[in-house]
Amino acid sequence: MLPFFKRKKTGLDAVNYSDEWRRLRNEFADPAIELAKTKQAVVVSAASVLDRIWNGHGGASWGESDEADYIAPLREHLIAAEVFSPDVCELIGQKLDKIVEVGRRNSRAIPRDDGDGIALESACNEVDYVVLRVVDWCRHLPTPIPLGADEEYHGHF
Repeated sequence: MLPFFKRKKTGLDAVNYSDEWRRLRNEFADPAIELAKTKQAVVVSAASVLDRIWNGHGGASWGESDEADYIAPLREHLIAAEVFSPDVCELIGQKLDKIVEVGRRNSRAIPRDDGDGIALESACNEVDYVVLRVVDWCRHLPTPIPLGADEEYHGHF
């Protein structure tokens, strides 16, 4: 179980983040984010992929297109003034920036001289924070919000 699910949350109405995250992933996450029909599906799918990349693979599978594929939709939809305070919106943006920064550095990482593989940096704490905010965002906006024809995600070109 991810460490952020074990932390006690204060000020929240007894949300079990682990269960809620699992429920959201089961309901909305699709590995083909371009098939998403709602904003919730886009946000949950993007965060789910980041969660797998960092908490499942230690950041080793970060790719060149991940910023456009997963970070950009989160910047567009998750950072929402109608859901979060300006301070939280700013912090979400900072966490997304850090994920990209660490991912880029890891992509350029070279094997260590001691022959013990590649030393990768972690962005797990940043991803954990983003996942928590995704749960909060979806709780605040529980009714699926259809993507308009002009908003439909078609992947990167």
